[in-house]
Amino acid sequence: MVVVDNASPCGDADRLLAEFGGRVHVIASRESLGYGGGANLGLRWALDRGATYAWVLNNDTVVDPACIGMLVDGMESNPRLGVLSPQILCAVGPDAPSGVRFSGTGRNRDST
Repeated sequence: MVVVDNASPCGDADRLLAEFGGRVHVIASRESLGYGGGANLGLRWALDRGATYAWVLNNDTVVDPACIGMLVDGMESNPRLGVLSPQILCAVGPDAPSGVRFSGTGRNRDST
């Protein structure tokens, strides 16, 4: 697992290393790269090390334990898939009146 500390001011990278040790690799950015820049930093690290799959999550994400297996099964069952995302739920509010922030998707490698 890799965690990108996107220049947090509270020493989060040191705390993660102290708590999780060798079970997590922490990339500490010296400056905030924004959400996309931080995600790309972690993705580049994973791809450079030969990762087959990568999953970008916010630090406040709650994941159903079965989700990762379902995503991997979906990717394995259709080698043409290049991207797969689960449904993302959130509290009902103005941004998500039904509690669904994103309904999930899959994209073939040859899609644009």
